[in-house]
Amino acid sequence: MQEIPNDFDAIIIGSGMGALTTASLLSQIKGMKVLLLEKHWVLGGQTHEFKRKKYHFDVGVHYIGSMDARCMPRQIFNYITENNLKWNKMPHIFERFVYPDFTFDVPDNPKEYKSKLISQFPEEEDSINTYFNDVRLAKKWMEYHYATSFQKPLMKFIAKFSEPKGGKELALMITKDYVEKRFKNKQLQAVVCSQWGDFGLPPSKSAFGMHSLIVNHYLYGGFYPEGGAKKIAEYVIPTIEKNGGKLLVNHDVDEIIIKNKKAVGVRVKEKHGKNFTEKTYNAPIIISSTGFHSTFNKLVKEPVSFKEKINKLSGGMSAISLYVGLKSDPSTLGVKGENYWIANSYDHDETYNNRNSILTGEVNNCYLSFPTLKEQNNENHTAEIVTFADFSSFEKWKDLPWKRRGEEYEEVKKRISEGLLDCVEKQHPGFKELVSFHELSTPLTMESFTSTHKGRMYGLAHTPERFNSDWIKPQTPFKGLYITGGDICTTGVVGALMGGVATASVIFGTFGFAKNLYQIKKYNTTLQKADS
Repeated sequence: MQEIPNDFDAIIIGSGMGALTTASLLSQIKGMKVLLLEKHWVLGGQTHEFKRKKYHFDVGVHYIGSMDARCMPRQIFNYITENNLKWNKMPHIFERFVYPDFTFDVPDNPKEYKSKLISQFPEEEDSINTYFNDVRLAKKWMEYHYATSFQKPLMKFIAKFSEPKGGKELALMITKDYVEKRFKNKQLQAVVCSQWGDFGLPPSKSAFGMHSLIVNHYLYGGFYPEGGAKKIAEYVIPTIEKNGGKLLVNHDVDEIIIKNKKAVGVRVKEKHGKNFTEKTYNAPIIISSTGFHSTFNKLVKEPVSFKEKINKLSGGMSAISLYVGLKSDPSTLGVKGENYWIANSYDHDETYNNRNSILTGEVNNCYLSFPTLKEQNNENHTAEIVTFADFSSFEKWKDLPWKRRGEEYEEVKKRISEGLLDCVEKQHPGFKELVSFHELSTPLTMESFTSTHKGRMYGLAHTPERFNSDWIKPQTPFKGLYITGGDICTTGVVGALMGGVATASVIFGTFGFAKNLYQIKKYNTTLQKADS
């Protein structure tokens, strides 16, 4: 067995999008030697892929916005993958919001989107125009919030003069309060909130700022990585390894070692089947991408003052995903690669409150995606159907071994699977005839493979309190210990990507973000000149 050195400049726990971004920036810009430790046997976190029979499935990437060449997230991806990652544009109508008596088609153009809303709800024209102005203002404040949250007091004071006027009040409103105040029509209220599943909180609980980020993120449509989500890690890994970095799988971190209020290393269990070897790795910088809850409730043994706040914000749902292998091309059903948000009610909060009825096979809402159509893969077509439930509904099977949790558990999974397939069949008659294989993932799977608290893949809840908390930042009370990933900014691939940028920027010191931005912009300018 190859001996792993113990002279790394930084150790990162986990290998999701935030971890990969941080590691690539540390390696490329500062030449740092980074060690990534992943508990799973596959790198990539929720960007990884698994195979069943002849089918390949992405576990957490369904579509991504802001991937136009001019957008900052796309430019960051270009930099951390050395421009090897390519993106496929989804169809012009990239989403369909499906309700019992109407369907709203979402185009990849904000002017057309607004025009379609006004056409369908003409009596609300003024309110719709105001709404689009408000989501832009709330988004600007959210960006301002992230740009200033991690800075030193003097820089924060200077930045106060650039705060978008009225943006904070909007961003920290409850989404439901905003839409009910702005719109009279219940259908319109439902339509504009249709994407709440992208961040896992219904309108009565979420911050309007988070809602606005999602709306803006997809105003110009959706994209999907060519070759599937696995290509993200595949193309980032060489940027880490070329400076001596290492990425190790089957390495489950048990503890972050703290001495005299300073992080100095990690204790790890290297898994060999059912056995393991205990190891210790040391470095002056330790970065956790497992989220605040896991970091300070499991890995750090010393107390922190904000622990109760972490636990309060760690509420939220987990996901149930049905991975479906198809006999043939689903475009025969009339689909072109667009997403479907299917709901049986205009009341998203009612849907949220009834989420655990899924255990009986009753489906109140689901998200439907056809990854192979987005990937432009003409073979071995797949579909993914996602809905939500609480970890508590599955907790009694928690301590039983994976894939051997008993007949009762399998019966519940069978009911859920049939309910999800029936839900899609109503929308796309003939869908069930195309199904040749399906496998269900529950919140137990999510917790087991990602270490997220109770399988809550969205991390800290996206409430107004979250965006008004000064302890949510890359820095921790312990010198040399940092947090990265979605908990730093927001959920999703791009949220974790930006969290990775934020953490690297803080580690780089004063003007760290400017240093990152300069290198990223410089790289992309060179690409543009080469293409012209």
